[in-house]
Amino acid sequence: MVYYMDSLRATLARDIQGRLIGKFLEKGFVSVPLSVEEIRSELKTAFPLGRLKRKRNDTLDIVEIQFDKYGRPRFVINFGIV
Repeated sequence: MVYYMDSLRATLARDIQGRLIGKFLEKGFVSVPLSVEEIRSELKTAFPLGRLKRKRNDTLDIVEIQFDKYGRPRFVINFGIV
């Protein structure tokens, strides 16, 4: 069962990388990988694709694709403006 879930999660990550991330890049976002400290923490599991950021005048748009913490093939998209 665990192998099957890992396989589904890997497929989901590839699809998100290939389809969804590309759309954000077309809109001016850049892909920002996790820092070394973040990679060593549990954030590596939650945010394997890093973050997307876009500078607009005095604001910064941030998008994170957060995967399920229990390894299930699920995700949510977090948006923020700083």
